[in-house]
Amino acid sequence: MMAPAELAALEDRLKALLKDARETEAKAETIENAAYDLKAVNPHRTDTEDQRTPAEILTMIRQHGGAVQDALARLERLLDQETQTCRA
Repeated sequence: MMAPAELAALEDRLKALLKDARETEAKAETIENAAYDLKAVNPHRTDTEDQRTPAEILTMIRQHGGAVQDALARLERLLDQETQTCRA
């Protein structure tokens, strides 16, 4: 049989070993995460992020807004002509 003092010493030693093992595992995981970036990223993908400034976007909206206004005016004229043709 083992003496209580020996058993206590072994338990302390076991606790210390388990603590060391957890710390070593944490260090290894940190190293592995730093070395291996496993994100699902396609390196050949082109960048699709909009690089325009807010001022450039506003200018573009104004330009396209004018084109939309022109198209609406033309449609209204065509509808007016169609309505006048149907009445005659």
